[in-house]
Amino acid sequence: MATASGAGEDLRKELSCSICLDFFKEPVILKCGHNYCRCCILTHWEETGDVYSGYQCPQCRAVFNKKTFTKNYLVQNLVAKVEDFESLSSCPPPCKPIKVDGKCEQHAEELKLYCETDHMPICVVCRESRAHRHHEVVPVHEVVHDMKMELQLRLLELNWQKSRCTSVRLDDERTKNELKVQLHG
Repeated sequence: MATASGAGEDLRKELSCSICLDFFKEPVILKCGHNYCRCCILTHWEETGDVYSGYQCPQCRAVFNKKTFTKNYLVQNLVAKVEDFESLSSCPPPCKPIKVDGKCEQHAEELKLYCETDHMPICVVCRESRAHRHHEVVPVHEVVHDMKMELQLRLLELNWQKSRCTSVRLDDERTKNELKVQLHG
């Protein structure tokens, strides 16, 4: 019998694009039945296909003579529901209130440490208490530095993806305009 976590992993895999390996974003379905993120398949076709040799499905290698697909609303709705469920189930438990002045409400000490187990800032006295004694704790400034680096990396990745999508859109517009000129000319 399959476990709930195994079924969840299977569902996550089914709702993930085989190109970017993440949940589908603007999912589209090709005539062969395979699904991809719209931007991923357009980028793939831009890099590997052309009007003469056609455009291939990355999975089954079916060849299409033009870039055609249909928006997949069913997959889009399923991804939204799974993401909502995951965000609800992964919320950390509520933590003790933190004073605005950066002091521990319980001990009135500065919050210089971060408990990675409980995902919250703590003071040195909290660190020695039973509540955090066996938890993974690091200085706050290290966590801030790591988070800043992670955000910078994510921003770089998002900017790269944005530029790729912009490039694909411009190519689509150019192709559309060329076809209009050929059709009317």
